[in-house]
Amino acid sequence: AACQPNTPPPPDLSVSAWGPVVTLAQAEQANAPPLSVSPNGVTTAWVGADEKGVFQALRTLNTDVMGEAVRLPRGVRPYAQQFAPAANDRQHLFWLDSNVEGETRLFTALLKPDLERERELTILTRQITRRYSLLPVADGGVWAIASGGLASEPALYAHYVDGDGRWRLSENYRIAADADWPAALYRS
Repeated sequence: AACQPNTPPPPDLSVSAWGPVVTLAQAEQANAPPLSVSPNGVTTAWVGADEKGVFQALRTLNTDVMGEAVRLPRGVRPYAQQFAPAANDRQHLFWLDSNVEGETRLFTALLKPDLERERELTILTRQITRRYSLLPVADGGVWAIASGGLASEPALYAHYVDGDGRWRLSENYRIAADADWPAALYRS
């Protein structure tokens, strides 16, 4: 009884054992969408498709209202989306997608609180990229550790994006050879 809402939900909402069920979007996507919790609410991203092709969409839900879905420019086959906090209540969105040559790369975009892009989409990796892990830092920057290169000899590369979404070309390091499946852990 302690978990039961004290007022019944509106009749048009589905209800689960935990309360009202809110549908953010419907998409043919097998993986769970990423979630980001910020002062603006809970933001999620997903990959959808329509008659024009594949796209990424974002939406924020807060206690007052569900925001409109915002679409990013069309991708080729975006997947593996992740959020990381950025400076000034903004957020970074990272994902894997194909470049113009059809090779998978790690992309990033800096999003304003209203989910509009503050910076153009950036291709972060120069080599074929298979997987990645994020390590946010205190100033709103992010270290992205990506595996890539030759399939027979993958390596791990570290890429830094600052709190304003700028990629530092001079700070891309090959940190391990013959390595894959990066995982980052922050300890203070």
